[in-house]
Amino acid sequence: MDFDKLNSVLLDAVLRRVGLNELYAGVSACTGLPLICFDTSFRLVAHAFKRPFYFNHWEDIAQHGGADEDAVLGNNYLVDQEKMYKNRKSLCFDSGNSSGYPQACGPVLIGDRLVAYCGIMIEDCDVEDALRANDLLAEATAVLLRETSLDVGQPELAEKLLIENELGGEAARKFASAFPPPYAFIMISVQDSGVSTLEYIRGILCAPGKQRIGCRGAEKQLY
Repeated sequence: MDFDKLNSVLLDAVLRRVGLNELYAGVSACTGLPLICFDTSFRLVAHAFKRPFYFNHWEDIAQHGGADEDAVLGNNYLVDQEKMYKNRKSLCFDSGNSSGYPQACGPVLIGDRLVAYCGIMIEDCDVEDALRANDLLAEATAVLLRETSLDVGQPELAEKLLIENELGGEAARKFASAFPPPYAFIMISVQDSGVSTLEYIRGILCAPGKQRIGCRGAEKQLY
């Protein structure tokens, strides 16, 4: 893989603040490999592959704009997502749901906060090259999501309000306008699940248009 060319494509996309679909199209054209990105609730963020796609799990996400709860739980998607989060880097998946379709998949992190996942179908690429490329793609994705996605900033707002009690001034006025009272405060605690599960729940409960905000307060708690 030509990493000089790939880095040039990524840097150009970040500097121009392009949309995620343009970023993924550019990286796919550079690498010749299929790509996908979805958020922590498996809602499609961007993809770059010809459809219908040969890997049915990615095709379903592209077709429906995300994976529904039956697919997520029935296929144990969150098990693999937790492995990615704990590793903090891309991993090669070639068993279970991915059997016969090796792919480099990893977390998209903004600071310590899990915001999405991205993946590259390895095909005839060297595995280590695919892992390295996907890590670079995840970093660029994080930069652009931070710049362009309102939903990505929502947990930060929730954290300042619900945990740190530091929301004030103009931010407080905007919050009151966007989320008029009355309010209900809920804490969810899990015992045998990880961060990926908490972020999945948060994303479902606090989806755009639902008039809810939420954040992860600890490894096992959601506010």
